[in-house]
Amino acid sequence: MDYIKQTWIEIKNIFTSKFLLILGILVMLMSIAMPVLSAVSGDPSQASSFLSGGYSEGKYDYYDAGTDEAIVVDGVTIEPDNPFYWNIKQFEDEQNYMNSSNFQHPEAYDLVMEMGQMERDYYLRFAKQVTSYKDYRSNLAWQGSQSLYDKYIYEHNDVDLDTLKEALNWRRGVDETTFETTYIKITPEQREAGIQKAEEKLERIFKVVEDNDFAEYIAISIEQDNAQIEDMNKQIDALQTNIADLETQKAAAEQEYNNMVSQNADTDALSQQTAKIENLQMQIKSIQDNIDSYKKNIQTIQDVSIPMLQYRLDNNIVPNDGSWQDTALTSKESSMSQLAYTTIVTEEQFNSQEYQYLKDQYGTYANYTAEIQKQIDELNKNVIIAEQSLESGKPDMSFVPDGARSQTANFLYFSVFVALLAVVIGGWLMASEFQFGTIRLLMIRPKTRTKIYTSKFLSGLVLCLGIYIAGALINLILNGILFGFGDFANPNYSVGGQIGFFGYYLPKFFACMITILFGYCVAFLLSTVVKNIAVAISVPIVLFIGCFIAMSLFSPANGGYYPMAYASYAEPGMGSGMPAWVAYTPLPYVQISSFFVQNSAVNLLINSGAPISLGYGLGLLSGLSVICALIPLWVFKKRDITN
Repeated sequence: MDYIKQTWIEIKNIFTSKFLLILGILVMLMSIAMPVLSAVSGDPSQASSFLSGGYSEGKYDYYDAGTDEAIVVDGVTIEPDNPFYWNIKQFEDEQNYMNSSNFQHPEAYDLVMEMGQMERDYYLRFAKQVTSYKDYRSNLAWQGSQSLYDKYIYEHNDVDLDTLKEALNWRRGVDETTFETTYIKITPEQREAGIQKAEEKLERIFKVVEDNDFAEYIAISIEQDNAQIEDMNKQIDALQTNIADLETQKAAAEQEYNNMVSQNADTDALSQQTAKIENLQMQIKSIQDNIDSYKKNIQTIQDVSIPMLQYRLDNNIVPNDGSWQDTALTSKESSMSQLAYTTIVTEEQFNSQEYQYLKDQYGTYANYTAEIQKQIDELNKNVIIAEQSLESGKPDMSFVPDGARSQTANFLYFSVFVALLAVVIGGWLMASEFQFGTIRLLMIRPKTRTKIYTSKFLSGLVLCLGIYIAGALINLILNGILFGFGDFANPNYSVGGQIGFFGYYLPKFFACMITILFGYCVAFLLSTVVKNIAVAISVPIVLFIGCFIAMSLFSPANGGYYPMAYASYAEPGMGSGMPAWVAYTPLPYVQISSFFVQNSAVNLLINSGAPISLGYGLGLLSGLSVICALIPLWVFKKRDITN
């Protein structure tokens, strides 16, 4: 009880300093200001991204209108931020600078202007209905443009061929190998069928655009995917024919080589024949790689793209509608697509010349497999979390970035500002007693030096932790008020299952206390040993900011680190970035909250293969904090206060 009473007295003494009192109030106000600013700005992700030691894409506009002015076409006003503004404006501008002298065939000018008018009218129909880049219907424009030109070419296939080609090359280009057989050298029946097919495709697209027909959008998208599959299968058939031809040539070349050997041909002739065989083999391998790539693309479309489109239709999940379901489904689709292309090559391949770049990047096969497997595990985790969220109908925190849970978890960076306050208090507590001479007044009290030191130490630490807890609690309540308390009831998901938000949040909350403890103990050490307020406060703050800057410079986001074997990381020619030994110093761990921010410098380094461990960091800072707390106690007990 005596310790508690003495500690409380010391806490009240701290508040007698107006500077410390105001500083403490300002730090506390952050817990109120940040959720309010996030709510007012409507962009919670950006409100704290820099302060949390990371970056965020947040909410953004796809286009900054700048000084561009709206245009009026056929009585319709098109704003500069409209997705089709430039498609329409391009033709308006062309009319001012283009003339027939730009063309080898003067008649081509009339065709180009006619096509420009056609495009303008086409995009105008989109612009009337679709005013945002995020509108799913905007993606249909490029699909319909091919049908638009198919219809135009079929309708004008009796125009002089060279004139038509010149006009088309001005607008979109011509495939010389298939143009005539597709559009020109056809029967009237084929021409009419082509026009009808193009018109039907355009009508379906305009139905989606003007009626907002989501089901038809999905049908068109699936048909587009199936058309891609059909086209790639044709490419595969053609490539397999090429391989068969090359295999025949290779067999003949090998037979010729054997004949040359039996006839004791000279070395130069044998070398030339060997080079020919090797060249044929390389061509076969290159074509086979293309076939494998096509097959993988087909498999991805069949296993990922089409099922995801069907799932959207069945559950009415509209792309880019701002719902967490869309975010979750997009995450699942993206991760599954990446998984399809993320494979681990064999050790033999890894050591071959073809994959030398992997050896340069990772050093050893063990490092390579470990890093790629980590990527695969992370992608699988993303898929599982998305599936669990969609199946349960309750979003994971990552799919609700402006929800109360995300806001509360992001506010863990508050520990950094409390740690800076702790440095000021810790640096002031003992040094002020020495500088102002009041330490002698403490010595005449019937208290041991250990009790005096302990009460001083605990008073500042308890005060800082109290501010941290109170600030976090206020922030949590405000986030609930501003962003919805109901979000706290949703679980967080992992590969192992689900956990309540507070089960997820509290361990991280307490871990961040280590940052406060470490900053306070370092400052208290200097305050007791150096006995100078300025030094005791400024040195830890400079070191703290230096750690933040250093980690930012090491971050892959700034080009500072590349995933490669740490054993050879410092070797000449192996790149630049964070040396391996830094991971075993306090440098990456001073700001513990950065471990819980997705795009922080620390997490980017971890994802790139840096041997940074949260468990090690917590142990290291805790141990150093104990040392920094015991050394000044020993010094204070041994020091001659009269000197």
